[in-house]
Amino acid sequence: MFSKFKIILVGLSLLTIFSGCQRSPLPDENEGNYPPAVPENVRILRARDGEIILEWQAYAQPYLEKFNIYRGVNDSLHLKYYSFTKDLFFLDDSLEYDSVYSYAVSAVNKNGEESALSGIVSARPANYYQPFPPYSLHINARNWNDSLSVFLSWQPSYSTDIKAYYIYRGTKDFFDADSAHFVGSTSNLFFIDRNNLELLKYYYYRVRAVDKGDLIGNPTYPVKDVILDSPVLIYPLKGEIKGILINFKFVGCGLPARYKIVIQSNEQFGDIDEISLSSKEAHDTLSVKYFADYLIPGKTYYWRVGAYSGNSDDVNSFSKLGSFSITGR
Repeated sequence: MFSKFKIILVGLSLLTIFSGCQRSPLPDENEGNYPPAVPENVRILRARDGEIILEWQAYAQPYLEKFNIYRGVNDSLHLKYYSFTKDLFFLDDSLEYDSVYSYAVSAVNKNGEESALSGIVSARPANYYQPFPPYSLHINARNWNDSLSVFLSWQPSYSTDIKAYYIYRGTKDFFDADSAHFVGSTSNLFFIDRNNLELLKYYYYRVRAVDKGDLIGNPTYPVKDVILDSPVLIYPLKGEIKGILINFKFVGCGLPARYKIVIQSNEQFGDIDEISLSSKEAHDTLSVKYFADYLIPGKTYYWRVGAYSGNSDDVNSFSKLGSFSITGR
């Protein structure tokens, strides 16, 4: 009786050992081999001004990789693959106001298995609201090579149905951005004004965004700048300098400005050093002593002065080019 009970225990122990050698399947081990669940509750969250936003719901699935977007334009029966996203929403922009856009969504796992398409939703993104203005409007007045201009640049409007930007110019702060002050338009993010400009006169600019439906947005806050006259070099203009001490001298602009003396190794480029200074006086004669102990004797170097208005880091005007060489130390 005891032997029989012992045999039964040994058998149970062996069964336990062999059972432990077999790996139990992990949860969801084969989930990546099957298509994921179809996205649910697909709906149009917003449709206006050339934009459509879709959103949907999806079950939490470890192997889920992305969602494919299928779209038809004025055709809800033959949707074609259009794009993908890893979010639970999708923004489609730069659309035509009068077209009807139809969408369906599928889910795709990491093995490339794709679900069936969701239900189809449709919408027409009609033009209702005026566009947002552009932002970060930047101005740089220029007196370059005896040509006067004002360069404007900006960041695009947050609206995606922009056709053009209208530019307005005035001579005082917060002028009306109306037809009387209109100077031009562009589809770019910059504009160069060359129309009837004068030296030492402040100009103010504002920009409006215009959408494809010709709705005009509010203007930006104004920016201003003044076109400076050019600094005039006095010394050295051209010739040799004894020793290594150079006394750069020039006449400044007709308004307060910041200046930068640039020393170059050749006439076009090759900046070697820069010297910064400023003046609050009009047409002030400015002088700067400079130790050129690292310059090569007998070699010709070039220099010019750039003028800067306001807080801008962009050069406003610059002088003619001067040259010099040092004869010894």
